Amino acid sequence: MKIEFEDVYKTKCSLEKSPVKDMIWLGIDELRLTIPAVDTGKGFYYHPVLPEDWYVNSRMHLTKDQIKSLLPHLEKFVKIGEL
Repeated sequence: MKIEFEDVYKTKCSLEKSPVKDMIWLGIDELRLTIPAVDTGKGFYYHPVLPEDWYVNSRMHLTKDQIKSLLPHLEKFVKIGEL
């Protein structure tokens, strides 16, 4: 199962069960490294940094124990907006 969503910058992200037992993949699906270039009056136009055929791993491969250790921090943030 794969849950797909976008962050506030419209970056495609996903949460997916790993084929490795009791692990998930979480993160952005496509890394977009950019550098600011010219202010167009509607915001900045960005130039890509990496060639299109390069690949950079941008996803976390997490165990159940790692997720368990993060849950209290995530729940606290949901409740009060702080870590």
